[in-house]
Amino acid sequence: MHGAQLCLNLGLQNESPSYFYGGAPDEYGHLARSHKLVAWAVYDVQGLASQVYRKVPAWKEPPPVKFSPIEAAGLDAGVEWSPYPFATPISQPFFFTAACFRSDLVTIVHQIAKFALQFPDAVMNNDDWEYGRQLHQKLLQWKATLPPVLLLEHNTTPHVICLHEYYYATIASLCQIFCANLGSTDDQIPNPKDFDPYIIMSQALDDMGSLILLFKRCHGWKSLPVVMLHYFCVAGVHSVSKLNAHEPKWSYILEDCVVGLWYMSLGWGRLCTAFLRTIELVLKQNNPDPSLVPSRVVEIFRKLNEGALWTVTDISSLAADYVVYTTTQSDSSSSPSSAYRYQGLQDLINDMDNLSINLSSESPGSLSSVKEPYDSRSSEDPDIRKT
Repeated sequence: MHGAQLCLNLGLQNESPSYFYGGAPDEYGHLARSHKLVAWAVYDVQGLASQVYRKVPAWKEPPPVKFSPIEAAGLDAGVEWSPYPFATPISQPFFFTAACFRSDLVTIVHQIAKFALQFPDAVMNNDDWEYGRQLHQKLLQWKATLPPVLLLEHNTTPHVICLHEYYYATIASLCQIFCANLGSTDDQIPNPKDFDPYIIMSQALDDMGSLILLFKRCHGWKSLPVVMLHYFCVAGVHSVSKLNAHEPKWSYILEDCVVGLWYMSLGWGRLCTAFLRTIELVLKQNNPDPSLVPSRVVEIFRKLNEGALWTVTDISSLAADYVVYTTTQSDSSSSPSSAYRYQGLQDLINDMDNLSINLSSESPGSLSSVKEPYDSRSSEDPDIRKT
């Protein structure tokens, strides 16, 4: 949040900040476009930080300047994109149109983040549930207003797939507020027909998993935006609870999330390791049929756990209030909230390290942890081609 405050001090929240313009002429609008991009980028990251770290936003209002749909369409005309470092395939990315509509989504994200900061200190009441329903309707309306060029039927460039991932992740984030605080309403959902956070969140997480498969099919492991770290973790954790012999899709999603994090760990080692560790712990806790766990997942976890995965510094650095939500099996007579577990990422990792594992009773193909030195910066890749 320090960066957002610095930009606030520089006046980037104003319509014509002197820091940007400095009295210089802007005949072709380059400075104005740069200002819009930077201001909304800061506001965007601030929203994510407020959600994940539970920080009070420095910017209290969205930037006063933004791209209009007409301006964005003009800037997108004739622009082409191909996945780095290749020259093909060529797509029209519609970067500015995506930025235009993303700004509206980011505004809703801030409203949700601000709302979430009230809890658990405040007691959730019926007015809060009504506000949650209204926020959900805003998200649905945002999705309904997307132009054809930003729909996945017409555009599967990485940033557009991530835009849709962001949308579903935001829905899940909104629902998680109510799932985590349902106890304050005696585990009763006031109007489940209008707003049932459990059903809505489950569907949103399902859609996030499907988008992981779409990204892999369209781009492989090329052009991976850094935010895919988060989506791999969320979808990977969710896929564990969905593993089913009759739905092989979820085994593929689990595999893509784990392999994707493994590839990204070459540049984002510590964070990827934390997310892989989280998926591994959830997998251990759910204890699925081993035949449902892809061999690549088993091999990557084996490689990952050949080392002392965590140091005191690593664990203490995870200061974010990064809460992991997992579903558990519950009988039909139990309350909906009993099917969900909420735990901070740092606590999950500590629990993992405190598990008592009897290696002698484990099968060779199990997911048991072995603590020996491991360097996340290593470029060594597990032989994931083996079946």
